[in-house]
Amino acid sequence: MKHPFEVILPNPAAGSDETTTRRRMIRQTVTAGATVIGLSAITEAASDADGGSSSNPPKDNTPKPQPPKPSTRRLGEEGGPRATTGAVGEEGGRITTQAIGEEGGRVTTKAVGEEGGRRPAPPKFEALKKEFDAQMTKDELLHANTTLTQMVHHPEKAKHAKPIADAKAALNKKALSVLDEAKAAVKKEDILTAVEKVRIVERLYTVDARKQAVTYHKKLREKKGYKAAWREASARQIYASVAKAKKPADKQRLLQIIVRSYGDTETGKKAADELKKMPPVKPAPGRPPGRITTLAVGEEG
Repeated sequence: MKHPFEVILPNPAAGSDETTTRRRMIRQTVTAGATVIGLSAITEAASDADGGSSSNPPKDNTPKPQPPKPSTRRLGEEGGPRATTGAVGEEGGRITTQAIGEEGGRVTTKAVGEEGGRRPAPPKFEALKKEFDAQMTKDELLHANTTLTQMVHHPEKAKHAKPIADAKAALNKKALSVLDEAKAAVKKEDILTAVEKVRIVERLYTVDARKQAVTYHKKLREKKGYKAAWREASARQIYASVAKAKKPADKQRLLQIIVRSYGDTETGKKAADELKKMPPVKPAPGRPPGRITTLAVGEEG
């Protein structure tokens, strides 16, 4: 007769397969752990006996230095890409000059006389000499001085050294004559005439008489009435350009300059009367009224 619980609980004495399997698994696990521990101890002992050397040395945890970051990403620099070509004008080509017409020089204009345009052909020397003689006959010393300057810098000046020297001597002689007239005017106490003539000779940069005129002008400043004479001479110089003005706006602008700067002079009062009689004129674009834009001979300044 079986016990009632024999059906539920197996008999340990009989030994079931499940109990045997569990015990075997536990035994194998414990054995494997002991084996691993034993091998680790043997390896450490062998390492100590060999002076710490082994086939697997300890890792070096020291941080390695990092390469410096590039300061630029520009082409050809330490952080930039390499050029694919060295041809001039490409990414790797370097410009060797900025001169106009070379690889780095750019032309900004094609106008005649500018860097990109053709230079105008200079007038013939014979034409300049003829023009100079005509100006000397009319006592237009300032214009003759301008023409003589063109003759001095003419491309064929080497072939015409004697005519240039003769022209300089003629203009210098005429300038000395005008300077003598200024000295004579001072003796007559005509300071205005003296100032006008001295100022003409001072503007003749091609002759030696100019130095004498500059020296004499310093003495002329000490004369009584010099300041008023100088202001009147300045007003007359600008007023001489009024008749040459082709546009009404330019004429009005010159008169305004005279009235504003030299309104107390005789010529200033004359300019004010003419300005009142003129109809309203719209000033030229880009040129404010009452302002000198040039000091060229024969112009407003």
